[in-house]
Amino acid sequence: HAPPRRGRPGWDAAAVASTAAAMLGTHSFAAFGNRPRGGERSVEVDPVCTLSELRLSQGGLSEASSAGRWAFTVRGDRFLYKMVRNLVGSLVKVGYGEMEGGELLEALADGRFRRGESVPITAPPHGLVLDSVEYAAGEDPFSSSSAGLN
Repeated sequence: HAPPRRGRPGWDAAAVASTAAAMLGTHSFAAFGNRPRGGERSVEVDPVCTLSELRLSQGGLSEASSAGRWAFTVRGDRFLYKMVRNLVGSLVKVGYGEMEGGELLEALADGRFRRGESVPITAPPHGLVLDSVEYAAGEDPFSSSSAGLN
């Protein structure tokens, strides 16, 4: 939901859409990933991911809830820990004029934000929905032949 913020400019969907479009493709998303917790914390993770879709659209889950709501659609070959939440949170800041789209693109190129090592904002999890997971034919890691369970 994009309510007006007191004393701030309104929601700029065009700025969000143009910044999101510039982030498509294969990049190091190191600036947008958090370090995993627990035993995985010491494991080095390749930050290079390919985003095939990062799109903003107006609307909610139903027509009744769509007024003033925006949805982000994110597709990629893989994601870093909290990468999607950090991308969306940062793009929301761009939409409200609290951040320039160029800052996100610089962070994408540099692997970190100039303001420090942390991402400006992580979107809350309560609006995040995993819609589907797709594998190429023959690449399903959960099939019995992939796991060696013949």
